[in-house]
Amino acid sequence: LMENIVPRSRIATLVNTYLNHQYGETIIGWYAVDEPSSIDNYEPFRIVDYIIDSVSLANYYPLRLHTGIASGWNGKFGSINNGLGKGTHLLYRIDEFWLRAKPKNLQMNLYNYNYPWKAGEIPEWREANIAYVTDLNLDRINNYDTSFAFSTQSGKYNAFVGSIIPSSAQINYHVNLGLMYGAKELRLDPFFSSDNGEVSGLIDENEEETENYYFFKNTLIPRLNGSLGKELRKIHQVEQFPKQQLPIMQPVNSLYSWVQKIEYYQGDGIPQPDFVDIGFFETYNGSGDVPYFMVVNRWYNTANPGELLKISIDKTGTGYINYNVTNFIENTKQTIVNSGYVTMPHISGEARLFKVYPVLKDGGSLVVSETIHPNDILLGDMSIENGATLTINGTYNAKANITVKTGGKIVAGQNAVINFDSGKQLTVEGITEIKGTSTQIN
Repeated sequence: LMENIVPRSRIATLVNTYLNHQYGETIIGWYAVDEPSSIDNYEPFRIVDYIIDSVSLANYYPLRLHTGIASGWNGKFGSINNGLGKGTHLLYRIDEFWLRAKPKNLQMNLYNYNYPWKAGEIPEWREANIAYVTDLNLDRINNYDTSFAFSTQSGKYNAFVGSIIPSSAQINYHVNLGLMYGAKELRLDPFFSSDNGEVSGLIDENEEETENYYFFKNTLIPRLNGSLGKELRKIHQVEQFPKQQLPIMQPVNSLYSWVQKIEYYQGDGIPQPDFVDIGFFETYNGSGDVPYFMVVNRWYNTANPGELLKISIDKTGTGYINYNVTNFIENTKQTIVNSGYVTMPHISGEARLFKVYPVLKDGGSLVVSETIHPNDILLGDMSIENGATLTINGTYNAKANITVKTGGKIVAGQNAVINFDSGKQLTVEGITEIKGTSTQIN
């Protein structure tokens, strides 16, 4: 590949042939050898990827080379037969693959249900398996790759000793964990089952849909096609705090002290010392504006139907008064005035993504009087509720609609202007009173 033009030419011809084939438009990428085991595979991957990318771009149809990579017992290169199966070298597989191969995105194959520790091998085998996924892998790759792919590990490989068909709670947790660490793509693995029973996927050996198939179809896919997935596409993970034992009675970090507590709220069971994982997101990569947080219930939590967690939020003294809190799975919004709380189901494997943002920017319901700040831009529809007054000083750019409910007010302060984007409008539901002179009213 490096010194001989013949193999490079053959690859280019192959890619061109399929691009010009009648089914060429259905090809979305090329897949290399799965889980390359040697560091010597990484430079060939980069060269082949470059050839595919160059040829397809010349045909105005960009394609790239993909593969999955497994990191080993502790993420490092080296023998797995030295005692506890730890890699002997200092280099991490995912780091080196990303830096050397320069893929479009990195797909990680990580199995956290009973790997590397089987049930009962060590006292905290479940916690250790999750730490292998989070600390040694997800928390490393998200420093490099802002759009990495995560394998869902949705079935069983009999060749892998101790492999299981995961429950929907385990799959849900595995998926949510990847999303909390910033994954932008999920790959179903395995999807099909083999006739000889070596592999069990979402479609069984009789070509029938399994229970887990319908969990993807009816729960996960609608969420990722809906507001949860759309929001996760835009935002960027900044920091994660795995294995937080409930109840959490103080902030997990001083930078995010506005998430103050997570307590058991209500339900029909006795609270157990369960664990959650917590992650924070900024509005976009590098913005430094962190209004999002995600809470993930671990798959082995002892939760009963109807149980809820209460998450206390306090934004007092941060410059605004009314805060819109959005839940991106239930698609609900609520206003807190300086402080308040939200709830989420305490269900094994379940997660919720929340956004806590000023109503003057995010939209929602303005329930107490507030004055805009310089450079405030309204991004979501806002309603001014009965008894609340919105005071405008300077220019307020509204990229959304404003509704004044009966008993609500807008007061024009100094040099007050509201600029509405095309198609957006002001609606007044109650009595309208406009004060000024004929030369000032526009």
